Amino acid sequence: MYYPVQAQKLTVTGNWNLSINSSYISDAGVNLATTVLSPTNVTIIDVDVQPRNSYNRQYKSQRVLVQKVDNVWNVGLTLWCKRTITVTNPNITLGTNFQQITNNSLLFFNTVGEQFNIPIQYQLSGLSLLIPANNYSTTILYTLLDN
Repeated sequence: MYYPVQAQKLTVTGNWNLSINSSYISDAGVNLATTVLSPTNVTIIDVDVQPRNSYNRQYKSQRVLVQKVDNVWNVGLTLWCKRTITVTNPNITLGTNFQQITNNSLLFFNTVGEQFNIPIQYQLSGLSLLIPANNYSTTILYTLLDN
């Protein structure tokens, strides 16, 4: 018997480039603001169910995991993410409070059925003049799994 394989589809769009300069220092002798927020919809996630039939489009349960893969990173910096919502959607649970993104894959939120235009916001904390100047970067990796 032949069973076709159906891949899940997670689409992530957006990019947050942050340049820390002298505007982050309020007065001489004062350290940087330790926390910076991205725009509330800097990343958009779409969860498209497969196979695309009417049952899956309404009832398929999935979870989205998040982790970071460091390119050049300082251990004093901490990156956080959350879903930003304007309307309550009972088909998406978790993820509305800032959650630390680590190098290990962790549950971010759950979905039921297809969900589009899920806005994501990031928070970078641990900024300090004591962190050496450099071009730090990390990649945020989202993974979609069936529940």
